[in-house]
Amino acid sequence: MSARCNFAALARSFAGLSCAGAGKARYDALICATGFDTTSGCALVVRGLWRLFFSTPHERITRDYVAGQALADLRMAARAADAVRRPGASMAIPELGDVVHLGGYAGQPEHVWTCVDPEVHDGAVLGLDGAVLGLDGGRRDDAGHESIESVEHCLSWLGTGLWDRGRPVVEWYDLDALAAAWGVANGGAAVPRSH
Repeated sequence: MSARCNFAALARSFAGLSCAGAGKARYDALICATGFDTTSGCALVVRGLWRLFFSTPHERITRDYVAGQALADLRMAARAADAVRRPGASMAIPELGDVVHLGGYAGQPEHVWTCVDPEVHDGAVLGLDGAVLGLDGGRRDDAGHESIESVEHCLSWLGTGLWDRGRPVVEWYDLDALAAAWGVANGGAAVPRSH
């Protein structure tokens, strides 16, 4: 399997975990943060996935969590790896395993999610104006605890802007570029673990 498929499988293996209950230990091990603010859950999940998957991720990904800096860590690490992609005239779109960064809009905070199940043809997502499955941290379970969930996203173009259900896609982080910069741990083999 490709690195993209393996990363997506690894990410999907964390769906349904929360910071309480039976999956708490695995959730805590993934995010490696205590006392995190509730606006950082989504980025902490991505940091954890990158730590698990890549051989030598950027030091902003491996360092101890600094409150409020999880998203900034992702952005700086992706920039250093030349992995930042932005919507524009090329009409390029996120692919399997890429991390999508949504801007804050209409009172909603910034958010990141991992593309884990798009319709794929020649490496491109075909789910535009349709569903793309993402793995989202920072969600809330039925009891109100921070959780990691599979969420349907809908990517669509408005002019040269890419949107996800009314929120602008600021950029995304290309998994292939990250793998080229940081290497892939264990040959990219993702072994989903039960929760």
